[in-house]
Parts: sequence; C-alpha cells; structure tokens
Amino acid sequence: MNYKISKIKLNDINNYLESLNKTISKNSLKKKKIKRIDHYNWWFENLSLNKYCFVKNQKKIIYFWKKKLVKNKQNFFFSGWWPIQNKLEIVDYIYLTKLLIKFSKKQTHVAIILRENKFSIKLHQYFKFKYVKQYSKTYNLILNVYYKEKKIPPNHLIMIREN
Repeated sequence: MNYKISKIKLNDINNYLESLNKTISKNSLKKKKIKRIDHYNWWFENLSLNKYCFVKNQKKIIYFWKKKLVKNKQNFFFSGWWPIQNKLEIVDYIYLTKLLIKFSKKQTHVAIILRENKFSIKLHQYFKFKYVKQYSKTYNLILNVYYKEKKIPPNHLIMIREN
C-alpha cells in the first residue's frame, strides 16, 4: 500500500467540515454538528494548528490534526482524526497510529477517547498507551492544558504514552 500525508490547504476547508460532521456523533467530544460559520471562525483562529490529510493509493482517507503544548516543563502531544471514507482497513488505523507516535517523540502522547469506542481503546492499548486515573495529577494537568472548561465529558477517557 502506498501511504503519504499532505498538509491541508484552505480549499479543503469545506470537505474537512463535512467529513468531521459525518463522524461527530460517533467519536467526537462534540455532539452537535458544527455550523459552517463556526468552522470558518475556528479555522482562522487556529492557523497554527497542523492539519493534514492521510492519503492511501492517491485517495484521501483520513483527516487529522496535531498539536504540541507545554505545561510545567512537560511536553504534551495531542491529535485528532476521523475518516473521510468509511471503507478503511485495520492496517490504515495501525499505520496512522504509528505515524502519530513517531510525531510525538520525546512528548507525552495524549489520547482522549469515547468510552464506547472499544476499537480505539484496544488499538491504543496495543501501542502501550495507559489509562490516566480520573482526578490524578496527570489527569488534572492534561485538563488544565487542553480544556477551557476544565472538565472532560463523562463519556470519554484519557490514555497516554510516554515517548
């Protein structure tokens, strides 16, 4: 299989939103579809966010983003992804996860996962991610770094991998 990644360009803005809204009820921290104007505002407020497309055999199959944040001299790596196409194979998920782990070298790789998403939990366990206990020092630090609301939705959990 032939994989590559490409940076997202401005002309991808609507496809990015449409594919995200298709998966919003399944695995997203958000539960409501994102309005186009809200997406445009978010896009231009987050120009420094690294947004990519994962391409397989010259077809776009997954959008993903990555962000590095530092708090208390600890480096955190956050990412998010969702399928553009529904016909993904397990090897696609594995390859993308390996790629994200590679991007997160010398950082704490944080995965925020829907509790019902058993596949994603098993995939992250396979790659040696560990559960973060709720209200632990690490848990609270991640919330402080990542969330404005300072709380994670109750149907999600946090897993980390030290790289």
